[in-house]
Amino acid sequence: MLVIFDVDGVILDSMGYCNNISERYLLKNNITPEKNLADKMFSMSFQEGSEYVAKNYPIDKSAVTIKKEILKDLEDYYFNEVLLKDGAIDVLEFFKNKNIEMIIATSTDKYLVEEAFKRLGVRNYFKKIYSPDVLEIPKSSTKFLGTILDDFKTLGNDAILFEDGLYSIKNANKLSIKTIGVYDETSKKDVDKLKEESDLFLKNLREYRGEFI
Repeated sequence: MLVIFDVDGVILDSMGYCNNISERYLLKNNITPEKNLADKMFSMSFQEGSEYVAKNYPIDKSAVTIKKEILKDLEDYYFNEVLLKDGAIDVLEFFKNKNIEMIIATSTDKYLVEEAFKRLGVRNYFKKIYSPDVLEIPKSSTKFLGTILDDFKTLGNDAILFEDGLYSIKNANKLSIKTIGVYDETSKKDVDKLKEESDLFLKNLREYRGEFI
């Protein structure tokens, strides 16, 4: 059995900050962001988001520079401020006590997650952290989760995914991974679809009772 956790909106209470990072960046550069930019960025890595901004906005900076400037803003947040979501420790302790391997599948750059987890004392729960900057595969691709299953020599029906993103839940379903949708305020517009697509839906991690184990 392998348990896969998303980070932002599942383990870390960070989606409110991260979801608007590109809008704040553009406004700081005196550029008005398009409506619903945050929705477009939801499934993107920071690299993809930076490339989108460089291509679609009148900003005289490369995608590389944009990413560096955005990450500088995020570093302070992840390194010093972000907190765990309610119930995260309870769920991690549950799987740890059952000796079930846990890993991370996130669109956030690995080093940000590493530093936040170390500060919050949860890094040792996870065997490995997978992110687009490590795999060089976008999290929006089914291949992202497929590569993780291959790496652990695990079949989809022997894995569980905790996730707040609809796109990732849909990808997991294609791979026969058991899916647990987790509510986050920033994705509330997708709640009905999340409930429909997920094998189990949680309003809060404290609601988890060991399903699919």
